[in-house]
Amino acid sequence: MKNSIIINFLLEMNESERFYKEYDTAVKNGTLSALLSEINLEEAERLSLLIPELGRVNPASLSDSYITNAHLPYRTSVLIEKHNRYTPPFFHTHEFFEIIYVVQGIAQHQIFKQNLPLHKGDLCLVSPSVFHSIYVDDDDSIILNIMISRKRIADIFYNTLRSNSVISSFFNSSLYIQGYQDYLLFRTGDDLDIQSEMLSLYSEQMQIDSYTDNIISGMLMVDFSRLVRLYQRTVETAPSAHQTEIYKNLISYLMENLNTVTLHDVAEQMNYSTAYCSRYIKRLTGSSFTNLLQSLRFNRACTMLETGNMSIQAISEQLGYENPENFMRAFKKKYHMTPSEYRLSKRDN
Repeated sequence: MKNSIIINFLLEMNESERFYKEYDTAVKNGTLSALLSEINLEEAERLSLLIPELGRVNPASLSDSYITNAHLPYRTSVLIEKHNRYTPPFFHTHEFFEIIYVVQGIAQHQIFKQNLPLHKGDLCLVSPSVFHSIYVDDDDSIILNIMISRKRIADIFYNTLRSNSVISSFFNSSLYIQGYQDYLLFRTGDDLDIQSEMLSLYSEQMQIDSYTDNIISGMLMVDFSRLVRLYQRTVETAPSAHQTEIYKNLISYLMENLNTVTLHDVAEQMNYSTAYCSRYIKRLTGSSFTNLLQSLRFNRACTMLETGNMSIQAISEQLGYENPENFMRAFKKKYHMTPSEYRLSKRDN
């Protein structure tokens, strides 16, 4: 589908936007009470309208079910929506990762209660724990929200997570550091290739079928590889405290050395005693070193089981288990099925 056709489609006002524009005008003109008295509550329910004065607001924290329960004919782990213009802004966090892309115009974006306006070509990748809001107050702006289930990230960005890049650091930190809050902002401006790729994602979901989820996942992997190639040097992030840098370095080091790393290795890397390093990791991540390492290994194992044909023994060796039976026993304890059963269940789906 041509980009111009998609853009014209996105510019059309849907039912929700027509209400929100009327609501926005009433707020500014002081005529909100009259508007509220005429609202059809059944219609508001059907459209899932957000009307704070009537107690109709989104929860402060959105779960992954927002994606999986979307009204689509096929189940998906990636949801792409146009952000409805004039929607009342509300601060929220979410379990999933979110990409905010400005096709044209401007979005009033607040993040950590600080203004971070987004303009044409801006692509903001937001981690799950970030507290933010979006508001669009004109007819000509088009903003896409791309929401990616936390569980799907490792599948989509498997090779990226193993690299040493701003993207791998962001995703690894977001996945494995408790309460991690950050964003990446790529200012792509008039880059028509990036715009075309974002519109293609939306177009693919419009013609959704049983292949769409996998196709969109593959497209996202390519898109982010291109973003890193072209914009890694200019990407903007949240102001990072010293401890946040330590978090990132810790997770990156563990991911690069999953099969051999020990607590002693990490302590030497961080220039701490082993005992202090153990306490420090627990305080920073909310997990013991052993549990953190096992979580990283199991996430890698799940991706390898789902995406390749490597034997269980080879996978266990790559993850640092000397005995495959120890790996299989630990895996079954966590997932209540053997690695082979897990692989089969994913391929059946």
